[in-house]
Amino acid sequence: GGLNWTVVFVDNLNSGYGIQDMFMTDSLNGWLCGGCDEGYSLWRTRDGGVNWNIVGSADFRYSVAIRKTAAGIVVSDFYNQHIRISKDDGMTFQDVFKPAKNDVLLGMDFVDELHGALIGSFRAGNPWYYTSDGGETWKGTTVNMESWSMYGQKGSSNFFVAPEGFSDKGYVKSPCYRSTDFGQTWKIICVLPIQTVGHMTGV
Repeated sequence: GGLNWTVVFVDNLNSGYGIQDMFMTDSLNGWLCGGCDEGYSLWRTRDGGVNWNIVGSADFRYSVAIRKTAAGIVVSDFYNQHIRISKDDGMTFQDVFKPAKNDVLLGMDFVDELHGALIGSFRAGNPWYYTSDGGETWKGTTVNMESWSMYGQKGSSNFFVAPEGFSDKGYVKSPCYRSTDFGQTWKIICVLPIQTVGHMTGV
């Protein structure tokens, strides 16, 4: 239950940004995304996480979030500024979405196989986005705030975000946002007494 941890092998992850997100589809199979100095951004395990092998080529995308939906394996890219999807279990990926203004993509989560939300705000003024088709198409909201993570409450229409605020600005107390309509609209439900690092999760 987390009392003991063992170092495992992640292919070519010697230096760089490191692992940013992961998910397991079952007890043996799972995915990692992130970035290393060699340029790789995706890894996969087939042995329960003991070994993680590179997926694809050195693309230097630095991926922030990865999920599996009805559309396929969905990845949010930082440097490449795209959402990409694999429909063949990770063999190939296609770019499907890019914000109107050049900017990086950050946190992303889904509450089911169709409904997801995405942070498209970093420095260029893009909004947060939502999808109702598993990530193939995305629509903008009215919220614009940097956050490296969001949490989708599985089996509901609820998303939560506790942004750290724009990282090129000064200290702020983090607001906590909630959406009850699959990420289409957001309301601030409280202001935390601290500045978060942007990460949020739930059980």
